[in-house]
Amino acid sequence: MVKVLVLDSDGVVNLFPDEKFSSRFAKEYSKDARQILRFFSEGSYDKCLVGEADVEDELERYVEGTSWSVESLLSYWHEGDSLVDARVLNVVEKLTQKGVSCYMATNQANTRTKYMKDTLGFSQLFEEVFSSADIGYKKPDPLFYDMIFCDLLKMHPGLKPRDVLFFDDKEQNIFGARNAGWEGHLYNSLRFGEFKEIIESFLL
Repeated sequence: MVKVLVLDSDGVVNLFPDEKFSSRFAKEYSKDARQILRFFSEGSYDKCLVGEADVEDELERYVEGTSWSVESLLSYWHEGDSLVDARVLNVVEKLTQKGVSCYMATNQANTRTKYMKDTLGFSQLFEEVFSSADIGYKKPDPLFYDMIFCDLLKMHPGLKPRDVLFFDDKEQNIFGARNAGWEGHLYNSLRFGEFKEIIESFLL
């Protein structure tokens, strides 16, 4: 019987920094923060999360008149929010060696999706990185899970929803996965042992 592992990115594979981007940026660059952070508060970022807008195009109007370029802002943002948990990577690598297919399912805009795939190497670590920007829906929308499962089924004919083991750090996303028939579990980096135990009992 084929079973697969699907992991969220932020809060699971990628640890949260002490301060999220907006708080960190506001503290370090208060002069420009009020204008630039409107990108998040005015809805532009939400459109980018589901592929209705491009981050670089949207940011152009927010960096205008500041000391930032779109490129420099994205570098600051993406690099500062990249704290990959080596423990989780090690688990994924070992599962892959044993023939278990591992995937990522994340709510991300297009630029950070690309950064995760290329710079962080997630496109090599996971068989596929499913991003809300590409799918057109974000967790916990039922269509997010349904469209991912359709792709999984193409790669693993005969796969059942109950054969998808999913970890996320947000309860609403776990509820969404369970409603789709997946085996969803809430992840907590402080209880890493439980994460490994669930994986061993379900996949190995």
